[in-house]
Amino acid sequence: MTEAPNRPRPSPAGSAFARRLAVVLCRPENAENVGLAARAMKNTGFGELRLVLDRPLDSIAHKTAVHAGTIIDRARVFPDLEEAVADLHLVFAGTAKSRKNFEVLAFEDALDRMLAAPLSARVGLLFGNERTGLTSEELRRSNFRFTIPQAARQPSYNLAAAVLLTLFALFTRSPTLPRLERRGYERSPAFQGGDEKRGSGLTPNKPRHSCRGVEGLTRSGAAVPTRARPGRTPFTRREMETFRRVFIRKMEERGFIHSTNRTHMEERISDLLGRLALTAEDGALFLALFSKGSTAG
Repeated sequence: MTEAPNRPRPSPAGSAFARRLAVVLCRPENAENVGLAARAMKNTGFGELRLVLDRPLDSIAHKTAVHAGTIIDRARVFPDLEEAVADLHLVFAGTAKSRKNFEVLAFEDALDRMLAAPLSARVGLLFGNERTGLTSEELRRSNFRFTIPQAARQPSYNLAAAVLLTLFALFTRSPTLPRLERRGYERSPAFQGGDEKRGSGLTPNKPRHSCRGVEGLTRSGAAVPTRARPGRTPFTRREMETFRRVFIRKMEERGFIHSTNRTHMEERISDLLGRLALTAEDGALFLALFSKGSTAG
């Protein structure tokens, strides 16, 4: 395990999508969970782990990682979340509960958006502390929030289990992830001819969305491509934070943000700007519109 270098380390995984996704664990308490998360990454073909820690990671993480010790050794350690996600373009944060000022996506919708990210975008998968989850300030560092469905509200998923469930879902949906370890996950003959009958042995159910370049629908009805496409690269989170501060200052100047609504408005604006996944061109247009508007009257 090393302190964060200036440039991101490449993932050892064999697909373009896996190489541009980083798992970010923010303030994990139990080193066992870090090791289990690394094992889940190894199982599903992902290799870049980032940790937000203020103390050395206990060596027990290597024991629970089993054959994924190299992921622990290569993990980048950051003093705070802002630095950990600074060079990422799209960050998806897992949360077990709804948040007042942050929209939360359904699990399937979040997976679709991850896989549909522009090919030039680096994607972050963010999880918080085992007891407290992610704070509102930490959620502000993400573009999208999502929940993993479960049968009961409590208890929430263990940190390592949440990482595994999300990565496994991405693994089974992505057409470019390594196939070698997908033995046993092929459809039974009953599925080959379009028969939708369930329950044939251990063969898994057909995914809700195909990953063969068709459009999926979010629960709100909006079309989301289920395969990554070339496109304009969004702001990195560092660039977005700079833009957000300028945007909020202009809102203050125009009287939209003041002492009585600051927290509420800043969280709503952070949520909106993150979900828009603005590019540099988009940001320049936004600021130009504000500047033009301020001189029009």
